Amino acid sequence: MNDLSLSSGTHRKTPSAGAGAGVPELAAVVEAEGPVRRRILGSPRPHPPSGGFQQRRTLLFGRESVLAEKLSTVSDDYDVCIIDCPPSLGMLTLNALVAGADVVVPVPVHCHAMEGLRQLLETVSIVRERFRPCSVKILGLLLTFVENKTKLSKQIQQQMKEFFGGLVFDTVVHRTARLAEAPSAGESIVTYAPTSKGAAEYAALAAEIFNGESPASQEEMAADEIRTDQARR
Repeated sequence: MNDLSLSSGTHRKTPSAGAGAGVPELAAVVEAEGPVRRRILGSPRPHPPSGGFQQRRTLLFGRESVLAEKLSTVSDDYDVCIIDCPPSLGMLTLNALVAGADVVVPVPVHCHAMEGLRQLLETVSIVRERFRPCSVKILGLLLTFVENKTKLSKQIQQQMKEFFGGLVFDTVVHRTARLAEAPSAGESIVTYAPTSKGAAEYAALAAEIFNGESPASQEEMAADEIRTDQARR
C-alpha cells in the first residue's frame, strides 16, 4: 500500500462483493483477469500482495506492458488516471511508467533529497528509450515537507530550482499538522481539513497542472536528458 492510497483512506476500507469496496492495489489491477474497468471502480481484491507479484512476473514475457494493455481498453472512458506507485523501482513501477504519460515526483525537502531522484530521472529516460510506444516524461517535481523558517529547507529549495529549473513546480507543500493527521484519520487532506493550508496547496498544484501551467514542456525534455547525464556523473 502506497502513500497516496494511505492518505486517501482506501486502506481502511474492507473489500466486499460490490462497488465502493476500496481502490485495488496496483498489483491487483495488473494481475486481474477480465475487464480492467471492474478494478478501477473498486471491485474485490482477492489477490496476493505486491511482493509475490514481483517474483511471478519476472517469468513472463512482455511483463512491463501488462498495465498499459489493460488501461488501453478503458482509456476513452476517463480524462485522467492517477497511478500510485510503490517507492521502489520494481516491476510494478516499471509497468506504471510504461503505461503512463507524465510523472509527478514528490520530493521531500531534506538533505538527501537528490539521492533517489537521480535514479528515478535516469530510469524514466531509459524506459522512454527502451520501450515502444512509450512517451513517459517527468511532468514536474513537487517539493514537500517545506519549512520556510529553517535555513536547510530554504537552501535545498534553492538548490533544486537552480539544478532542475522549470521542472520544479511553482506550488510547494509545507509541513503542517493537518497533513500529518489526515492519513491517520483515513482521509485525504481535502476531506479531512478542506480549509487548511495543505488542502489549498494541493488544490493549487491541481490548478497548475490542469490549467496547462505545469513547468514541464517538450523543450524541457531535452534539458531533462542533460540534467540526467549531469546527475549520473
